[in-house]
Amino acid sequence: MTKEKNTLDDLLKTHGKRSQPDDLMKKRAMKNVKAHWQANLEKKQAHKKQRQNHLFKIAASIMVIVSAVFLMQYNFQDSNPQVIKDFYANGEVPVSYTHLTLPTNREV
Repeated sequence: MTKEKNTLDDLLKTHGKRSQPDDLMKKRAMKNVKAHWQANLEKKQAHKKQRQNHLFKIAASIMVIVSAVFLMQYNFQDSNPQVIKDFYANGEVPVSYTHLTLPTNREV
């Protein structure tokens, strides 16, 4: 009983007082701080990589659109309306022969 009473008395004496950290507590605290910083650093690196990938996709999309617009303008500027009028005026009409060369249901 005296041993229990002594420990209870010791607890009551130190209750509400800040205890000084020992080496084990310092090591644990440093380990927790390092783990927290490492996790935070990994999270930031993952976010940075995700953002870089997103920006790359946007840049690639813009390049595709600009290239398509450029090619469309180039092709439209190349087609001379007078040449097209002369082509159709002479009775020459472009025809696709693909449907003529495919087998029909009766031939299969």
